[in-house]
Amino acid sequence: MSSAPFLNTLHTLLRLPREQGTVEFKSNLDEPSGIGRSLSALANTAALGRHDRAWVVWSVDDATRRVHGTCFDPFTCKARGNQSLMMWLQQITQPRADFEFYELQHAQGRVVLLEIQPSCSAPVASQQQRWICVDSHAVKLADHPDNGERLCAQLAQEDDWHGELVPGPAPADLA
Repeated sequence: MSSAPFLNTLHTLLRLPREQGTVEFKSNLDEPSGIGRSLSALANTAALGRHDRAWVVWSVDDATRRVHGTCFDPFTCKARGNQSLMMWLQQITQPRADFEFYELQHAQGRVVLLEIQPSCSAPVASQQQRWICVDSHAVKLADHPDNGERLCAQLAQEDDWHGELVPGPAPADLA
């Protein structure tokens, strides 16, 4: 797959005035539980804000927005028990988080993007703890019950298809 779309995404994210609830810039964060916490917080924040995705970007200085390269490699990084990071993240998130890592080369160095889909059926937990972003900080969702209630109500509403017409077969389909 060409890295051109992801370079465009990177440049769009770099133009943001600061980190946001659905965008985090990291240098070399490679601690699996910290990545899991970010994954949970960003998936839940994206759902609450009705964003179509959230991002973690490795290789960017948050203050200057300069790309400096990263040595973090999600494709070779190991979590507990020598398990691959991606498999471990799938196992510690409930419901399972929907995410994808991408690697691209930038003129100033290697960049890693983590694209995170919003939670869709229930708030995503990492290691049995649900997180959400307040400003650009990952905090326990339980410490912000107003956000938790709004998120759960919103997810329940989006998941509720009762009362909607479901297209059925036309008479010609039955012949």
